[in-house]
Amino acid sequence: MRIARHGQDLYELITHLQLTNVNLVGHSMGAATIWAYLSLWYDQNVSHIITIDESPKTISENDWQYGLLGLTWENYANGVREIETTRMTRHKIKSDIKIAIGKEYRPFDFELNLPLLRDHTAQDWRDVIKMTHTPQLFIAGSDSPLWSADHAKAAQKLNTKYIEAITIDGAGHMPYIEFPDLFNQYMLDFFKTKSQ
Repeated sequence: MRIARHGQDLYELITHLQLTNVNLVGHSMGAATIWAYLSLWYDQNVSHIITIDESPKTISENDWQYGLLGLTWENYANGVREIETTRMTRHKIKSDIKIAIGKEYRPFDFELNLPLLRDHTAQDWRDVIKMTHTPQLFIAGSDSPLWSADHAKAAQKLNTKYIEAITIDGAGHMPYIEFPDLFNQYMLDFFKTKSQ
C-alpha cells in the first residue's frame, strides 16, 4: 500500500503488455502513480502524460503553498481524514454519466486505503517533474475542494519546456465527469499537437 508500489505495478503492466509510446492519464492519486513510475523508470515507453487535479506536493510549506486541505506536517496525521467527508464535485453531473458510473461504482474503502493515502500525501514529486522530458498537461479544477488550482501553473514553472497547465472553470476535483466534452477536447488536442 505505497505509491512506489503503484508505480512499479504500472511498469510491470506496461512491460507485460509490451507497450511503447504510452499515453498516461492519471486523476488524483493516479497522477502520483505516474510520477512514481517516472521516478523509478524515467520516461521509459511513455510519450504523453495528463494529470488531473493533483498537486505534485500535498503538504504546504514555505516554498509550496498548494497543499491538500491546508495540510502541514503539524496536522498531517489527522488532516488526511478530511478527504473522507469532502465533496469532490462542484458542477452538476449529467444524469447519463451518473447512470453509467452507478453501474460500475465500488465504494472507496477509506480505512483500508488510509495507509496508502498517508504515504501518498507525504510525497513530493517536484524533482520528478523537473527532470521529465515527456510532454505533460496539468488539468486543474478552478473550484477544486482539495487545493488551489494555482498548483497547476506552479508545477508548469518547474519545467516550462515540457509542462503545460489548464484550469477548467467551475470544475471541482473531477473535471472529466463535470465537463466531459471540454475535458476530452483538451485531452485529444494535447495528444494531437504534442505528437506532431
